[in-house]
Amino acid sequence: MKVGVSYNLWKGEELLPYSIKTIRNEVDYIVVVYQNLSNYKQDRPDLTPLLESMVSDGLIDEIIYYEPDFSVEKIWWGTHNELIKRNLGLEACRKQGCTHLVDLDADEIYETKQFTRALQMIDVGGYDSGFVKNITYYKKPTSVLLPPEKKYTPFIYKIKPHSKFEPIENEDFPCIVDGKRRVKCGYSYLFERDELVMHHFSYVRINDEELRMKFENCSSNMNFSKDRVNQIVEQWNNFNIGEYVDFGKDEVLKTIEVENKFNIKMI
Repeated sequence: MKVGVSYNLWKGEELLPYSIKTIRNEVDYIVVVYQNLSNYKQDRPDLTPLLESMVSDGLIDEIIYYEPDFSVEKIWWGTHNELIKRNLGLEACRKQGCTHLVDLDADEIYETKQFTRALQMIDVGGYDSGFVKNITYYKKPTSVLLPPEKKYTPFIYKIKPHSKFEPIENEDFPCIVDGKRRVKCGYSYLFERDELVMHHFSYVRINDEELRMKFENCSSNMNFSKDRVNQIVEQWNNFNIGEYVDFGKDEVLKTIEVENKFNIKMI
């Protein structure tokens, strides 16, 4: 079992080192596929110097720069470009002889011991895929949303000759996951929370402008009007741990304080 990891990156790079450090010694290859122009034509400072320094430090093995393709209808810009990026990462790992792929975003972090044990379970069990549930953090690395999400996130895929990220219907997939992170699979393992969980720092950003950019440029940004993004940012700015968070559509979640498990200091 040779494990490759591919990160899809545009923003949230402040969390990337924390994500990598927990798994660096447990995997064989790490590639970051990044872009400086978002899928909706919003520019950002060049990421190249930061990523090159992480290569020099041995955190990353390869970086791949991606220029977004806007040749499709605007409504598909996010999905189209994200699929391309994730496939670039998959192919980079395939070229290195990796047999399995862990596909991540910069704000997704695993605990080392759980991660290592989960890889062993996949290997010994002969599974071609594994899926996990999340713990979602809000504003601070010590604030968790409850109840936790029910949907899954892909943990690992076996790299087969024709493996690729592609649109796959819900009924043809082992569980409900993001439609842009699906690879055809059959013999899957769905991890229980006490076996493996992904820590998702989805709403943890340095400042409100970074949070605003996240929602303005995410693949599902058609669901976030300007007024809705303003509401999200205002609520985030005024939030204190222990309060409830209103996500709209009758979804109100409470927050609890937890330890800073990964010693995240940049927030």
